Parts: sequence; C-alpha cells; structure tokens
Amino acid sequence: MKYLIFYLLFLHFICPAQGNLQFNQVRFMTYQTSGVQDQSFTLDVPAGKTLKIESAGINGNSANLSKRMFLLLNGVIIAGGLVPEDSFNSTDNEFAYYPIHFPIWLPAGAFTIKIPSNSNSSPMTAFISGIEFNIVP
Repeated sequence: MKYLIFYLLFLHFICPAQGNLQFNQVRFMTYQTSGVQDQSFTLDVPAGKTLKIESAGINGNSANLSKRMFLLLNGVIIAGGLVPEDSFNSTDNEFAYYPIHFPIWLPAGAFTIKIPSNSNSSPMTAFISGIEFNIVP
C-alpha cells in the first residue's frame, strides 16, 4: 500500500496536466448578412486560449419567416430552425427547431461561421456570446 501511494504521488509530479483556465474576457460577436447569398465569417480563438460559447442565436424580419434561418459553426447547426409559410396562423406546430446543448468549448484556431440564405431573403443578424479563457500551465 505504501508503494501505491508513493507511486501515485510520484506520477502527480512528473505527469503534465492540462493546465488551468484563467478568465480573460467576455466575447459578444455579431454577424450580419447582406441577404441574397450565403455569408461566411471567421471566428478566431488565439493561441494559448479557449472559448466557451454560452449562447448563440439568429433572427431576421418577417420576410425570413418562410425561410431557413441557421447559424453554423464548421458546418454544424448551433442556432436556428425552419419556420413554415403560415407560422402566425398555424395550429399544427410545424416549427422545426434544432436544440443545442451549450456550452460549446472551442480550442485555439480558426472556425467558420456560416449563415445560409435564400435568394429572396432579407438580411439576417446572428450572435455568439462566450467567455474567453487563458490556458495557464
């Protein structure tokens, strides 16, 4: 038993850990489309940092209500859904929503934010809210 405890303590001091997280800043990013084409943006997480996405959303005016409204992060939907043509008069609950479980942790690197658009859609605005941490050894 003594050897096991000694071995575990020895491993604790020679094996490097992941590092600790230290609060750096709150980040609130907005992205706006011009309306006609898909829009792509870059979300950069600097080296030595990580980003914890707490929430994301997308909205548009009434011209978007029969359109798809999505916010994608590297091709994965993180906000949005499909709204039927007659959503205000509909009683059959046709709205298709894609629930996302936050938080989403991003390592250092560049990530693609994409807002798909239809040819006749009006401008849409999306946001991502998160907390940036320094990784301290």
